[in-house]
Amino acid sequence: MPRITPLTTDHQSILECLAVLRLLVGRMETDDDVDPADVRTVMDFMRDIGCECLEHTEQLLLRPALSRATQQELSRRLRTALARHHTVRPLVDDATAVLTSRKRFVMHAHLLNKVVSDLIQDEDASLLEDAAGVLNDPDGQRNVEIFVQRGREKRAIVTQRGEALHRLEAKYAYPASS
Repeated sequence: MPRITPLTTDHQSILECLAVLRLLVGRMETDDDVDPADVRTVMDFMRDIGCECLEHTEQLLLRPALSRATQQELSRRLRTALARHHTVRPLVDDATAVLTSRKRFVMHAHLLNKVVSDLIQDEDASLLEDAAGVLNDPDGQRNVEIFVQRGREKRAIVTQRGEALHRLEAKYAYPASS
């Protein structure tokens, strides 16, 4: 069975996006200027890349693993992860919908950051390896292989769009002195 190492790249890009989001929110909380186009860039990345990667994880690994899991603890962890997955896209949509209200956007962005960071931490700690472990039949192995292939296919897009995030990180982490 192939290892699911491409996921670490997907998760890393999502975490980098969240780091930039935290920088933007920090500036908003201190009433510093934040370019609305920069916020849209971060939220678009989260919607287009982050949500899609997390949805692939849900569809190809977590749901199939839950249907095959026999250990009660693993089933519980998978159900918890799936519940978190179900909240990510609505949180992104809610945050994007309130871009005109700094206070509401900041609140939604903090919640999005917490949910996604916790989800990735739990998955990277062992959940995805455990999920892949129960996908040891031919159908399950096919799901893991498709998951790995989709990760490879997304790499160029993530790299290209990630460059914009790196520019924003530099812009907001090291603002020019006034």
